[in-house]
Amino acid sequence: MTILSAGNLYAQKKYKNGNGWGGFHVTSFRGNLFFWGDYRFQKNQLKTGFQEEQKSGAFSGEINLYSKSYLLHPNFLLIDFDLGYAPGTQRDNFLVAPDRTDTRTAEKVLLGLTFFNNRPVTLSLSGNYNHSFVNRELTSDVETWQYNFISNLYLRTFIPISLSYSFNNWRQDELQTLRDFALLRNTFTARIEKDFAEWNENEFVASYDDYYRQYENDVIIANQIASAQLKNRFFFDESKKNRFQSFIWYYDQQGSQILNRLQINENLYLKPFDGLGFDAQYRYNKLSNPLTVSNQHYAFTELSHQLYASLRTFVNYEFTDFKQTFFNERKNWFAAGFSYRKKIPTGTFRLGYTYRIRKEDKLSKAATQTIIDEEKVLNDDEVVLLDNPFVNLETVVVTDLTGTIVYQEGLDYLLIPRGEFLEIKRIPGGQIPQGGTVYVDYTFEFKADYNFNATGNNFNAGITVFNNFLDLYFMYNNYNYDKLEGVGFNVLKVFNQRIYGARINIAFISAGFEYDDYNSNITPYRSLNYFLTVSETFFNRLLVSVTGNYRDYLLLPVEKQIYKDATGRFTYLFSPFSKLNLSVNTRIQRGSGIDLDLTAVRAEFETRIRDITLKFGYENFNRLYIGETVNYNNIYLRVGRYF
Repeated sequence: MTILSAGNLYAQKKYKNGNGWGGFHVTSFRGNLFFWGDYRFQKNQLKTGFQEEQKSGAFSGEINLYSKSYLLHPNFLLIDFDLGYAPGTQRDNFLVAPDRTDTRTAEKVLLGLTFFNNRPVTLSLSGNYNHSFVNRELTSDVETWQYNFISNLYLRTFIPISLSYSFNNWRQDELQTLRDFALLRNTFTARIEKDFAEWNENEFVASYDDYYRQYENDVIIANQIASAQLKNRFFFDESKKNRFQSFIWYYDQQGSQILNRLQINENLYLKPFDGLGFDAQYRYNKLSNPLTVSNQHYAFTELSHQLYASLRTFVNYEFTDFKQTFFNERKNWFAAGFSYRKKIPTGTFRLGYTYRIRKEDKLSKAATQTIIDEEKVLNDDEVVLLDNPFVNLETVVVTDLTGTIVYQEGLDYLLIPRGEFLEIKRIPGGQIPQGGTVYVDYTFEFKADYNFNATGNNFNAGITVFNNFLDLYFMYNNYNYDKLEGVGFNVLKVFNQRIYGARINIAFISAGFEYDDYNSNITPYRSLNYFLTVSETFFNRLLVSVTGNYRDYLLLPVEKQIYKDATGRFTYLFSPFSKLNLSVNTRIQRGSGIDLDLTAVRAEFETRIRDITLKFGYENFNRLYIGETVNYNNIYLRVGRYF
């Protein structure tokens, strides 16, 4: 392989740092050197009256070097070599615990080799090593080791093939809590990409993954995963507007968690002439494990027409047939409507309407059912309910998308009973961000054979006048569940929602309000929201961005909640190399179980003297949540240089 690939090198071609063939050539060398110091102090007070004061001082440094080079010829061997080292010391003082001083270091090394770059056969090898000490929420020191190795072989033949292997060895020790975590993973992947013509795209990927993970208390999960997927795209014209897409995925997992899955997605989109569009989709999903087996068929089709730029009409149909070990479910959805947008003097007029019909039938067995990865988006001013009633509270687990971060009840989120259902609400200042997506696992006791027919309407209208100075809008939604039979718990039977809103835009200022009147048999509410936005640059030096919201939220009949938010970001440019950044965030909540006063301030001055970068800053985080107080302060200095 080496002889054949090297035979395609161009020995006489000149390069910037060499004349074709030669010895060892460095083509790029750069890096950075930084020093920083922090002084932090934090005060905590619990509802019991217990108080604690924490202080810490830290001095750290960091040096990183990045180099690119080649041996003999750029098409023979490319070399990437990176080094990083970050030593540091920290001294912590506590009122109720012994003082301690720690020395912390972090090292990283990366070496990448690429043989025969851009040749018919290319081989790349890379490995890296990382080692670090970190502090986790002032509760435990964490030491982490990680070794990675990745190899890729590219064969640029008539059918291009890519073969890869990756090895990952990761270990983490919590030095004070004596908890250990480990991960060992080997992955083999083969990829083939081939377009047999301009109207065709194909990709096939097969992989094998040997996965081992050790959690605390010697809990071990070891899985062997084999998967294969095939992607195809076929185009029926040069514009690629008429196309067919296919995706087939097979997944087989053996070991600690046995799982088998087959997924098929097919999509056809046709646009026979301008304005007319046809979309058809089919999905099949089969999932099996030792406890359950499920088969799901899903079909969707839509016919739409666009008349000029103003009027779009559509009609669609959606069908789901879901059979699982504990229940069978069938859904039929139909919708038809239009959206109209028309320019008028000094503005725009908008109008839209959709009519919906929904029919569902479900047969189920009395059993404890398990829900995995129920996706929820948590906004502070919205009521978010879990999908099923009678949830077993002790079984609720909330994680991020990867499943590696497990959020804690009482610290990151709250569970609030709402009749037979359960509301989940994030705690500001926890790990779940505003508008963040979480995944919820839980079990629930459920037996319900039910069927219903439902009809709904969605109407919206709006007008913008005086060149976007004034925007008025109105939206109406309703659903009526007719012939609701067989349900033994409190489900949504009817809802009506009316939203009225207005916005005014004056130069760099935008302000408005929105009134939301939502009536249902589960969570009716009234909400009034005022908002203000200011965004402008003054004198080409001062950048200002300010947003504010006030929301009065009444969960009928008597539960009232109030939310006040303000965010300000300011940047002043003294010169091209000097600037002052200031950000302020505040939030006030009032209501049953959600009382909160939260303020976060960060100020930072940054300048550059010759090639030296200086940063000086201050941070403050102050939170009063349901009678518990946290006040955190940090003063820091950063000095460094890029070269």
